[in-house]
Amino acid sequence: MKTTTLILLTALIVQISFSCTRSNSTSENMNMEDQIYTLGAWHVKEGKQQEFIEAWKELGEVFGSLPDPPGKGILIQSTSNPVLFYSFGPWNSMEAVEAMRNNPEAQQGIRKLIDLCTEATPGSYRVVAESAIPGD
Repeated sequence: MKTTTLILLTALIVQISFSCTRSNSTSENMNMEDQIYTLGAWHVKEGKQQEFIEAWKELGEVFGSLPDPPGKGILIQSTSNPVLFYSFGPWNSMEAVEAMRNNPEAQQGIRKLIDLCTEATPGSYRVVAESAIPGD
């Protein structure tokens, strides 16, 4: 499966997995299009998986110390290809994502992740649709 297809499938999982509420949300009535997520596809160098996981956790600590921190971040690893990881999580706004990307500590942490990879594709996404989940 091509990386683009995997990213789109993971974005769909993000949309289904998260409810519209976020712990850092400032408005209960936030428009769906205002919901911002970051999503990264990471092909980690063979034998560097544990180091990558630790570096990702360290980056999460940096994100948590930002003035406008994100919601809960998730890192998943493929069960059929152990060097393939995806990370995703909600942010309060695109401005918060841009501030994170301009933060020197965050830049350093992201660079550390990229250096552990053969291919890295981080990006920002907005929610465009949701699936109804019974009981919600």
